[in-house]
Amino acid sequence: DQLGPIFDEFYQVDNPVWTRGRGFGLGLTIVRELGLLLGHAVAVRSHPGKGSVFAVSVPLAPSSEHEARHAVTLAQSGSTTGCTIALVEDDPGVRETLEALLTDAGHTVISARDGPAALALVSEGAILPDLVLTDYNLPGGMNGVVVLANLRAVLKRHVPGIVLTGDISKDALAEIELADCLMLSKPATAAKLHAAIRNVTPDGSADHGPGPAHHTRLICILEDNPGFRKAMLSVLGHENWQVTTYPSAEAFLAAETTGADRCLIIDTNLPGISGIALIEMLRARGDSLPAVLITGTGDIAMAVQAMRSGASDFIQRPVSRKDLIESIERAVAGATSGRSRDAVGDAVVQKLASLTVRQKDVLDRVMAGDPSKNIAADLGISQRTVESHRAQIMQKLGARTIPDLVRAVLLTTPA
Repeated sequence: DQLGPIFDEFYQVDNPVWTRGRGFGLGLTIVRELGLLLGHAVAVRSHPGKGSVFAVSVPLAPSSEHEARHAVTLAQSGSTTGCTIALVEDDPGVRETLEALLTDAGHTVISARDGPAALALVSEGAILPDLVLTDYNLPGGMNGVVVLANLRAVLKRHVPGIVLTGDISKDALAEIELADCLMLSKPATAAKLHAAIRNVTPDGSADHGPGPAHHTRLICILEDNPGFRKAMLSVLGHENWQVTTYPSAEAFLAAETTGADRCLIIDTNLPGISGIALIEMLRARGDSLPAVLITGTGDIAMAVQAMRSGASDFIQRPVSRKDLIESIERAVAGATSGRSRDAVGDAVVQKLASLTVRQKDVLDRVMAGDPSKNIAADLGISQRTVESHRAQIMQKLGARTIPDLVRAVLLTTPA
């Protein structure tokens, strides 16, 4: 009966008076959270009088034969697509040449002249970079290695990096070697650059070439920020979709035509009519046009409100190229496939049944749009414990993000 609580922070079964020297009750919390970060499930079973077994599930690596088959299939299908590259280069001529080279190869390029400009573009941008391509010698007080480290810190993930340099000094080479990135000596040929990009991006996802041919569909981007519009226009243009943009909901409504095969990408914080208000207007008049809402914040209440308003999906900016495309495809599939909510909902109901009483309490409050600090106060636990419970709930339901979680739970309620 203690298998759940023992993973809570500062909880010990046999130390009610906090005897000094018997630890703090943090060990299992650390194990579980490391497991969640790495994607490795932590399980426990126990029999009184016999003992307990703790297990960590680690997936097997694919065999070399499987990898070879996958590579052949990928090459034969021609379904490679470009990636989003954050380019940092202070020489305007070199920067423009690289932008043209990479764009022609099917990549989306976000470019900046130095480190501070790159950090501003990425932290406030619409699209998450899959790769950082940077010159080593840069103005602004940061060299390429420092820029790469700072971008990784801002994005909170290990972004692959390529550092271009003509500096062959011992100190420069040593610093680049320690940065966990690939170095290319200047001048680098186009073939070497493309090969390097394929080498540092996982699963060959950055192979240059045209994206897959989708069913013809008009993607309407409703976004008031010109930079964000340009980035999304570049990403979706490479996917063989027709794309048009609008600076506001009012502009979209004024130009709207009926009968078009469309999907909307809508910023939640549009001037005038907001993204959620537009969705509600469309649904009120019976328009089931697939629509993806995009926001710059991970606000839980907004995610719940967006999904309840009738949005097909809800994603947080900056979003990766892959996640943006998958979100559009999911929205379109949901609007056209006639999939059974009952079948999907039944599967979610079974997963919900596996939640503990405390986890169900936390989930109810998350679905009500309550922030973690309010949930913690209501339940008399720490905010960190609330977030740990929420992470466990998402893992059990197979949800990667808050919108995924909200979408899954809403599938169990009548449409």
